[in-house]
Amino acid sequence: MKKTLLFLSLLFIIQIGISQVGMHFDGTNDYIQTSYRGVTAGNDRTFEAWILIDTGAPTSNLCILDYGANNAYSRNTFMVNGSRRLAFFSGNANLSAPANAIPVNTWTHVAFVLSSGTGYLYINGVQVGTGSLAGVYSPLVGENVKIGQRVAGGNLPFNGNIDEVRIWDVARTAAQITADMNAEFCSLPANLTAYYRLNEGSASGTNTAITSVTDDAGTNNGVINGFALTGTSSNYVTGANLTPGFSKFTYKDSLCNPYTTTGGKTFSTTGVYYDTLSNSVSCDSLIVYDLFFTSVNDSIYQSGNDLISYDTWANHQWIDCNNGNAPITGENSDDFTPTNTGSYAVIVSKGSCSDTSDCISVVINHAGINENSINSYFELYPNPTSSVITIKNIENKNIIGLSILDVTGKTVLNRTNNITSKVNVELLENGVYFMKVMTEEGAATIKFIKN
Repeated sequence: MKKTLLFLSLLFIIQIGISQVGMHFDGTNDYIQTSYRGVTAGNDRTFEAWILIDTGAPTSNLCILDYGANNAYSRNTFMVNGSRRLAFFSGNANLSAPANAIPVNTWTHVAFVLSSGTGYLYINGVQVGTGSLAGVYSPLVGENVKIGQRVAGGNLPFNGNIDEVRIWDVARTAAQITADMNAEFCSLPANLTAYYRLNEGSASGTNTAITSVTDDAGTNNGVINGFALTGTSSNYVTGANLTPGFSKFTYKDSLCNPYTTTGGKTFSTTGVYYDTLSNSVSCDSLIVYDLFFTSVNDSIYQSGNDLISYDTWANHQWIDCNNGNAPITGENSDDFTPTNTGSYAVIVSKGSCSDTSDCISVVINHAGINENSINSYFELYPNPTSSVITIKNIENKNIIGLSILDVTGKTVLNRTNNITSKVNVELLENGVYFMKVMTEEGAATIKFIKN
């Protein structure tokens, strides 16, 4: 039985989001209260989220997230107003996009950036508004980040779906927002200070046992307030359709046997394969195995009294099948010439992989291929022949092997079992051949012509 040598040439790990869900906010009393203080003072910041406004909404302002105090310049109300304008309000420092910029019943990516006192609004990666927000200053006192509702002093409950909420402590560029907005992060980038995937529950399932959402960028988890957590609203719902992000690793190894992955899949032939592993941060790892297998060829052929391995690049050890497969001292090349009649095989190995050939019976005819006294026991007919030649066993000897050699002494046919009196030579080229009929007493060599 053949075994194979595996060169595991390349291993890619591609990470994907497994729970493509978000949360539906009922526009009445649903919100999430996190423990994250937010980016304070006048420092640069970026807010991002995927939102879907329900059909018929908004009839009033809808808050995506907010934190701070209900004072001029102190709050950070990121919202959609009653005219479906994306907006940022901080008391006396406000910024909004054109009317009807946010579509209804469509997942839309929205972002707000504060960069050195200037504000920017983005929809699906495209800038839709900019203006001075030089007065914004978020104090250390006030409320922590809320998702789906503004800080005390007003009531702006969100009516629709929210997914993939991110807060950064840097001003992200339009190129950065566009590059990452369609991917869940499994390897967290720098400066992402709060990250709420909202992947804890199952879409429209019974999620009443869930009381909090996870901050995958830190420890500022959020408490769920007001949600029914059952049915198709006020619950976890199907989220935005995010394209997988990825990270790549390289792994090299040399193996002999078929390869079994950590996920329990077994591969044994060359090709590209996939396996998936779960981890603890709401991401799966999609492992891509690029596998290349090299077979060890244990086949041998006989030329006269020589036994020759087809696998000339491997290591060899010839063995004596009639002596308990004992290694033959010094016989480590790809060919072997026995000095005594017997049965022989070869162990072929590459690295840690090895296989053993079938045993081949060899009858040593010290008289060469010249006719000898044993020839009188056998006759061949018809001779010449074009297809089938018959062996006449005059003395009814026990035939243990049969081979046909060409005029150079090369073996073109070899049989050690299922030997019959009729031999089909139709595929041989026309010419002179010698049939060697091996018995326990020796070998008869009889010339015949194929025409």
